[in-house]
Amino acid sequence: MIQRIRNLVLLILFITLFLFSGDLISLYVNSLWFSEIHYEQVFSKTLFTEIQLGSVFGILFFLLIYPNLLWVNRFKTTRP
Repeated sequence: MIQRIRNLVLLILFITLFLFSGDLISLYVNSLWFSEIHYEQVFSKTLFTEIQLGSVFGILFFLLIYPNLLWVNRFKTTRP
Protein backbone atom coordinates (compact mmCIF):
# COMPACT_ATOMS: atom_id res chain seq x y z
CA MET A 1 0.00 0.00 0.00
CA ILE A 2 2.80 2.45 0.89
CA GLN A 3 4.65 1.50 -2.30
CA ARG A 4 1.54 2.28 -4.34
CA ILE A 5 1.12 5.70 -2.72
CA ARG A 6 4.80 6.47 -3.26
CA ASN A 7 4.55 5.53 -6.93
CA LEU A 8 1.46 7.71 -7.36
CA VAL A 9 3.19 10.69 -5.75
CA LEU A 10 6.25 10.20 -7.96
CA LEU A 11 4.05 9.96 -11.06
CA ILE A 12 2.21 13.17 -10.19
CA LEU A 13 5.53 14.91 -9.48
CA PHE A 14 6.97 13.74 -12.79
CA ILE A 15 3.90 14.85 -14.77
CA THR A 16 3.92 18.26 -13.06
CA LEU A 17 7.61 18.72 -13.73
CA PHE A 18 7.13 17.70 -17.38
CA LEU A 19 4.22 20.09 -17.88
CA PHE A 20 6.04 23.08 -16.38
CA SER A 21 9.54 22.36 -17.67
CA GLY A 22 9.19 24.76 -20.60
CA ASP A 23 8.10 27.58 -18.33
CA LEU A 24 10.89 26.86 -15.85
CA ILE A 25 13.51 26.88 -18.61
CA SER A 26 12.12 30.14 -19.97
CA LEU A 27 12.18 31.67 -16.50
CA TYR A 28 15.80 30.58 -16.00
CA VAL A 29 16.91 31.95 -19.40
CA ASN A 30 15.18 35.26 -18.73
CA SER A 31 16.86 35.55 -15.35
CA LEU A 32 20.25 34.91 -16.95
CA TRP A 33 19.61 37.53 -19.62
CA PHE A 34 18.44 40.20 -17.17
CA SER A 35 21.42 39.55 -14.90
CA GLU A 36 23.77 39.78 -17.89
CA ILE A 37 22.54 43.28 -18.74
CA HIS A 38 22.45 44.21 -15.02
CA TYR A 39 18.68 44.60 -14.79
CA GLU A 40 17.97 41.98 -12.12
CA GLN A 41 15.67 44.45 -10.37
CA VAL A 42 13.45 44.72 -13.46
CA PHE A 43 13.22 40.94 -13.73
CA SER A 44 12.33 40.43 -10.08
CA LYS A 45 9.81 43.29 -10.09
CA THR A 46 8.11 41.88 -13.20
CA LEU A 47 8.08 38.35 -11.79
CA PHE A 48 6.61 39.36 -8.44
CA THR A 49 4.02 41.59 -10.11
CA GLU A 50 2.86 38.69 -12.29
CA ILE A 51 2.67 36.42 -9.24
CA GLN A 52 0.68 38.99 -7.27
CA LEU A 53 -1.76 39.67 -10.10
CA GLY A 54 -2.26 35.96 -10.70
CA SER A 55 -2.95 35.41 -7.02
CA VAL A 56 -5.42 38.29 -6.79
CA PHE A 57 -7.37 37.22 -9.86
CA GLY A 58 -7.27 33.58 -8.76
CA ILE A 59 -8.79 34.50 -5.41
CA LEU A 60 -11.40 36.72 -7.08
CA PHE A 61 -12.32 33.92 -9.47
CA PHE A 62 -12.66 31.50 -6.57
CA LEU A 63 -14.85 33.94 -4.65
CA LEU A 64 -17.13 34.31 -7.67
CA ILE A 65 -17.39 30.63 -8.60
CA TYR A 66 -17.51 28.84 -5.24
CA PRO A 67 -20.81 30.37 -4.02
CA ASN A 68 -22.38 29.50 -7.35
CA LEU A 69 -21.26 25.90 -7.02
CA LEU A 70 -22.70 25.73 -3.51
CA TRP A 71 -25.97 27.18 -4.75
CA VAL A 72 -26.20 24.67 -7.61
CA ASN A 73 -25.32 21.80 -5.27
CA ARG A 74 -28.21 22.75 -2.98
CA PHE A 75 -30.77 22.53 -5.78
CA LYS A 76 -29.52 19.48 -7.62
CA THR A 77 -31.86 16.54 -7.99
CA THR A 78 -30.91 12.93 -7.56
CA ARG A 79 -31.95 10.45 -10.18
CA PRO A 80 -33.15 6.98 -9.28
